[in-house]
Amino acid sequence: MTIFGMQISSEILTAVAAILLSLVLNYVPGLNVKWAALAKEAKQLVMLLLITIVAAESLGLSCAGLFQSYFSIPCTQAGAEFLVVQWIIAAVANQTIYKLSPQLKSVRMVWNK
Repeated sequence: MTIFGMQISSEILTAVAAILLSLVLNYVPGLNVKWAALAKEAKQLVMLLLITIVAAESLGLSCAGLFQSYFSIPCTQAGAEFLVVQWIIAAVANQTIYKLSPQLKSVRMVWNK
């Protein structure tokens, strides 16, 4: 895929999507405070579940023939293996950004309670 004249790989798109998910939960007003109130383990589990749901839906929709585009995943063993690699990339990118993101004052206030 080409964006702004640059060739973008599926790995880059996967990492960017996972990073955006983490940033949304950390910085969207109101949502970030509710997110901060969850235990660390709950946040990690929710993130992994969201990434898993998106991956499973992507494969399921592609296999059902309901999602045919550049992002379609072949409904084969190779497609499933590709999806596992993409899931790992997403999980690593998501958790890394979560740990590296500075927390807003409103979020720090929740943590200090």
